[in-house]
Amino acid sequence: MPDLRVVAYNILDGGIGRADPLAEVILAQKPDVVCLVEADDHEVRDRIAWRLGFDQIAAEGRDGRTSVLMTRGTIATSVNVTGDDKPRSLLLAEVAIDGIQLGVAVAHFTGRPSNERELVRQREADALLATCAAWRSAGRPHVLAGDFNSTSPGQRVDLDALPPKVRPHVEANGNTLPRDVIRAIVEAGYVDTMLGDDASHATTFTTQHPALRLDYVFAHGCEPVDCRVETDRLAKAASDHFPVVATVRVPGA
Repeated sequence: MPDLRVVAYNILDGGIGRADPLAEVILAQKPDVVCLVEADDHEVRDRIAWRLGFDQIAAEGRDGRTSVLMTRGTIATSVNVTGDDKPRSLLLAEVAIDGIQLGVAVAHFTGRPSNERELVRQREADALLATCAAWRSAGRPHVLAGDFNSTSPGQRVDLDALPPKVRPHVEANGNTLPRDVIRAIVEAGYVDTMLGDDASHATTFTTQHPALRLDYVFAHGCEPVDCRVETDRLAKAASDHFPVVATVRVPGA
């Protein structure tokens, strides 16, 4: 069974002024599929795609927020999923790479770690799971990737280390972090590609005050092989999120 490498990356406010550093971070991962959120500036995403030599498709959601899929393979189909209770941006696509077929959902959920916002994210998760139901029913290998703005049930979080922009929201929420959204996705049959102790300790946000993992790659119908967070010096400067780099083993060829 062949392996494919998937990168999930929130590039922060369109990535304006940072296209080349972002491209360098992504190129270093040797990806097959790249899932970007907040890729709102077309010149930036065109520059990144050109640097990678990848095909791309973009899906604009609420407030101009845009999910983008790039791949060294072929994008066979794509759908921009919009509407009430949908994620801020959601792109569904089917890609073919070296004879391998993979479904990819690139999602960006509502932010802020409060119980009120978690209810919004739960509706967004329900919409994402409903949108991908046909893939699950058909046994189609696919991944869900992006910024889910949610804490995993198993993640250990040092509240004292929270980023300054996050801490007031957590304090207002009774010094607790809502964790229902990621639990619901896993209970629907998806596997968090970040396995074992890494899942407890990995952080993607912020790059200057890393304390939370908000960015994920979930697998269904394919086997997680490896997953890590790229935290090198360039990644620390290129965005306020670190990218997640997951390798999945996909049946068929």
